[in-house]
Amino acid sequence: MTDTRIDTLFWDVDETLLDFPVCERNALRGTLEKNELPFREEMHPWYHARNLALWKQYEKGEISRETVLYSRFEDLFRQYQLSGIDVVSFEEDYVDALAKEHCLIPGTLETLAALYGRCRMYIVTNGVAKSQHQRLHDSEIDRYMDGIFISEEIGCQKPQRAFFDACLAQIGNPDRQRVMIIGDSLTSDIRGGNNAGIKTCWYNPKGLPCTEPVQIDVEIRSLRELLPLLAK
Repeated sequence: MTDTRIDTLFWDVDETLLDFPVCERNALRGTLEKNELPFREEMHPWYHARNLALWKQYEKGEISRETVLYSRFEDLFRQYQLSGIDVVSFEEDYVDALAKEHCLIPGTLETLAALYGRCRMYIVTNGVAKSQHQRLHDSEIDRYMDGIFISEEIGCQKPQRAFFDACLAQIGNPDRQRVMIIGDSLTSDIRGGNNAGIKTCWYNPKGLPCTEPVQIDVEIRSLRELLPLLAK
């Protein structure tokens, strides 16, 4: 980091503020059971990996958001030989179920509360608008935010520079050297921050190696580590 004080924070949501794998597993199980389909524990890791791969393709602009939403379940049904299912209806049920899941990463609300009033804070996410708005509200994350930016509503996605340009324009085009994104994804959050010319903070709780050609300004293992870094 430079000596320039960071006063605007862009927060990723899933696997940064909310424990997405837990939320995802619960939503998947609930949706399968609602549709009278069997749930086996091995389904979630398989689905998680496939869903992640599709979102990575979406980040690169290789496929549409709609392809992500439907292909992930079409592929799941094919893998586990589940037939006779309306994928559109199933996807709607899943989004409704996911919207009710908001398991927090440890330290989320405490960190946001400590930063509230010291920095302007915004959500930046590629998630589905319907579920993200409800999850942010139910988890009480939204009470600390000055705004919420979701790719579905912006019309482009992280890591595209256009996504960040649109977000920054809506908040008055602040000095980009005073803006920092905090997120777990090297390809979406950190690369997106690099593309936009803002500071980057990699939330890396497992201490994974950096496997992407990106510039990381700050790396943290826990959200609470942000507090001394952003002290006035």
